[in-house]
Parts: sequence; C-alpha cells; structure tokens
Amino acid sequence: MFKRKVKVMLLVVCLLMVGSVSAFAVTYSFHFEPPFVGSVQHSPSAMADGTFTPYVDPSGTTNATTYVLTLPSPGSIDTVSSFAPNVTSAKTYFTYNSGFGGLGQYYKLTGYPSNSDFQEYYAAGGWKP
Repeated sequence: MFKRKVKVMLLVVCLLMVGSVSAFAVTYSFHFEPPFVGSVQHSPSAMADGTFTPYVDPSGTTNATTYVLTLPSPGSIDTVSSFAPNVTSAKTYFTYNSGFGGLGQYYKLTGYPSNSDFQEYYAAGGWKP
C-alpha cells in the first residue's frame, strides 16, 4: 500500500512539473538587416502544449514586425497559424490553422519586417506555440 501511494505521489508531482513548464514562453532574438528579400528569421522549434493559445510577446518596443508560426523543418515557410502583422510591443495572439496546435506538435516562430524599406534592427522577446 505504501509503495502505491509513493508511486501515485511521484506521478502527480511529475504531471505538475510538466504542466508548469509548458506555461512558460520560450525566447527569440531576431536581427533584421536590409534588404527586405532574405530578411526572414526563424526561432528554434518549440513544442505546443495543447492549450491553443499561441502568442508572441516582444520585450520592449521595436520596429513593426510580422510574425507567424511555421512548421519546424529547416527553411520551411509553411504557415500553421494566422499572421500577426505590425507587432511593435504588445503581446499578440495567433489562431492556429485547422489541424495544427495539438499537444506535442513542434513549431517555430518566423518573423520579418512589416515594412520593406527598413533600417537594421533587433527584435526579441518571448513566444509560445
């Protein structure tokens, strides 16, 4: 009986740890340099937690940047969410396209300058698939 209680408690603690980790955003840091063509940046991939609340949250204010979630394969620009155009400072939520966003699926944050005529700038913050 004691061993069973210990196993149940360990399982509960593990589930709580997994749940709390998925609530944290991962970070991104993009460096955009002209020209516009070729300026697309990608974050490392991260796993969706199945809550269907993806967002991007810039730290501070930056130039207007357009973000979208994409598939994790190298160089992929296959979008899995709505676009978030002209993000400068506010936390902005995405909507997943049909069939995407489930628990355990991996995505990456993709960003590019919203204006084709831009000066070099950095954009960084948190995001959650």
